[in-house]
Amino acid sequence: MGACAHFIDEKWQRQLFIISLDPITGAHNGDQVKDYLSDLQSEYNFRSIPCCITDNARVMSAGVSRAALPRLGCALHATHLLVCDSLAAFTEGKDVIDTIRRVAVHIHRSKQSWDLLKEKLNEVGCPDKRKMPLEIKIRWGSMMRMLRVASAQMATHEATLSNCHASLSLFVFRNSHGFRHISSS
Repeated sequence: MGACAHFIDEKWQRQLFIISLDPITGAHNGDQVKDYLSDLQSEYNFRSIPCCITDNARVMSAGVSRAALPRLGCALHATHLLVCDSLAAFTEGKDVIDTIRRVAVHIHRSKQSWDLLKEKLNEVGCPDKRKMPLEIKIRWGSMMRMLRVASAQMATHEATLSNCHASLSLFVFRNSHGFRHISSS
């Protein structure tokens, strides 16, 4: 678990210090968070903590409450959860997103496929030559980064997949009005 101190110094400059980064052993629960925060208060002799900003997990909320500290949930975390929930409910696009996930995982697992894709990206002059990022459920924005790169590289992926002789059928999100079916065999 980590803790950072953010504050404005006497010269009105924003300061940030990582004050703790410790592995958590045992169950991750509210009592453990409370003990962690209490230990930090004692160790660093904090006179006051105006606010603890945490993710929106119940464990964090309970732990901060039990430590009798004011808490504010992270707005970015809440937004991320809202976007993920909305995309999960977007059943029409589920096949598209699942296929793009599989392609991203394949590119990360297969050096040969990544080398071929890089070659194609260079051949066609694709402006975005990054390896498609993997979606990591707990990393904010990772799905959007994956989809953004996939969209920018789509024509190259089509050409590469047809050259790989992969037996894939891709449903590719082309615009906000629908899908275009792409087959490669």
